[in-house]
Amino acid sequence: IVMTSPMDLPLYGKVKLFETKKQALLEVWNSALQKNEITIRENTKVDNIQPENDYFKVETLHGEIITAKNVLLTIGRRGTPRKLGVQGEMQEKVAYRLLEPEEITGKDILVVGGGDSAIESALLLADKNNVTLVYRGDVFNRLKPKNNVSIQEAMEVNKLKVLFNTSPTNILPDSVTLGH
Repeated sequence: IVMTSPMDLPLYGKVKLFETKKQALLEVWNSALQKNEITIRENTKVDNIQPENDYFKVETLHGEIITAKNVLLTIGRRGTPRKLGVQGEMQEKVAYRLLEPEEITGKDILVVGGGDSAIESALLLADKNNVTLVYRGDVFNRLKPKNNVSIQEAMEVNKLKVLFNTSPTNILPDSVTLGH
């Protein structure tokens, strides 16, 4: 489920969504991209942008030159996720974004964080896995109201384990050391 609010999408029109499935939202975005002939270059680091006549000459970090009439940089917070800063975080088992949670089953999973992304990930994974959520704070204080209700309900029925005032101190191949 994706939570959003109605918006006026430039060059597309009014989009009235409040709570929808990921696929429905992707269909809106893909339709807007097709309608406006917009090309997206994901995971491309830009090194330089220079205006040239009525266009832009975009040079990527790998030296590729792209010419475009318009350029929109969407770097977002996920572009460079905040690392944990603990030994072992570069292991293959450590992920900084959740892809296809429905395919992850029967695992022991530690989710770190107390924001909306961490809560949503923990709740999605808790349906088919043993999930522990660790948060360095003593209460969740910056959640969307629906996420706050959902995590409180999940805690009440022991759908997942939540450890407050806790954070990982070391990630080993078969375990994670937690500290206060």
